[in-house]
Parts: sequence; structure tokens; C-alpha cells
Amino acid sequence: MTATDYSGQALESAKSKVDNVKFVNIDTANGLPFPDETFDVVYSHMALHYFDKETTRKVFEDIHRILKSYGILATITNTGETYKDEIKTLVRYVGRKIK
Repeated sequence: MTATDYSGQALESAKSKVDNVKFVNIDTANGLPFPDETFDVVYSHMALHYFDKETTRKVFEDIHRILKSYGILATITNTGETYKDEIKTLVRYVGRKIK
């Protein structure tokens, strides 16, 4: 599993809470530094709605590029509620399917 964030501080905080995760500090708007068809699932929480139309198009093209055939994009955008339980369930489910 790979976790990315624009904030190095957020990544440092997350490192102390989980194991077996590769953390990568990136600016999604500048492209995703992963080979084609790398991931079974791409999950984005509260990030994709911040970009202008052209950048959003590029981000989605890049997500499509790094997803494997029949890969899944799951996202939560622009919401005031926290979905921690749903995220934990998704991570457990994806982890079982990918192994």
C-alpha cells in the first residue's frame, strides 16, 4: 500500500499510526510518479475538488494511467463529515483482495 500527501507533516503523522505503508510526498497536480498500471485501487479523501478544470482533467488522466485494468477509483470530496469507519472497512477489504 502506498499513501501520498502534499503535506510532509501529514505523512510524518501517519507514519506513526500504520505499518507496511510506503509514504510519498507529492503534489498531485504535478503528476503521479508511478509506473502505468501500478495500482488495483486509488483512493482519494478530500483532495480532488481543489483543482481547476484543466488540472482536474490531468489528475484524472494520471489516475487512469496508474490504475490496473478494471482498477477502482474511490473518492470522497467536499464533505463536512468524517468517514473513518468506511475508510477502515475499504482498506481491510482492499487489503484482502490484493494479497
